[in-house]
Amino acid sequence: QAEALLDSIESVATDSGVLSDCKAQRMYLYLDKSEYKKAEQCMRQLMSLRHDYQSGPVEHTWIARIKHARGDVEGAKREIDTAWAMVRDAVDKTYITNAVYRMVKEDGNYQRACVYADSLMRYQAEATSESFRQSVVTAQRDYYNSEAKKEGTAKARMQRLAVIVIIICLVILVAVASVHQFRIHVKDNLIESKMNEILV
Repeated sequence: QAEALLDSIESVATDSGVLSDCKAQRMYLYLDKSEYKKAEQCMRQLMSLRHDYQSGPVEHTWIARIKHARGDVEGAKREIDTAWAMVRDAVDKTYITNAVYRMVKEDGNYQRACVYADSLMRYQAEATSESFRQSVVTAQRDYYNSEAKKEGTAKARMQRLAVIVIIICLVILVAVASVHQFRIHVKDNLIESKMNEILV
């Protein structure tokens, strides 16, 4: 469904920014499905759309996963080291740690994968907190700018602000629930691996 949606957008899109965003999303899908040849092809198309584009931490994690899939472990490690050297915020940390987690898991090292999963959840929480603070500041600024242009009762202002806070809280709850499910999935994989080792 996601690929079909991207196909439909790309078929009508003419703006290079929209097309590059579609290519980036498509590459995420391929990486998550371990379709690395398609991901590499998509990355080349993406870079051709982004003229004079300077690679950042996220792009280096893409390259790391593709190199790792080819068996170039040292090359993948160098890309990850480069990505860490360029970290700007918790979102970058999340991308990098997620890439390392997936590569370690693909190698069958579930013990290390759990360690990275814990780090990933910590960075996800940090990124969510940063996004929450930014959302609150933006919401408050937009709200007061809007109120400055028109008259309104104190009750109406409080109601609107309450709605904004509720929406932000819902976003946080969804993010926390997703992280919790992710951790359960990782732990289940580790337990399954250990049980298989015992049975063998």
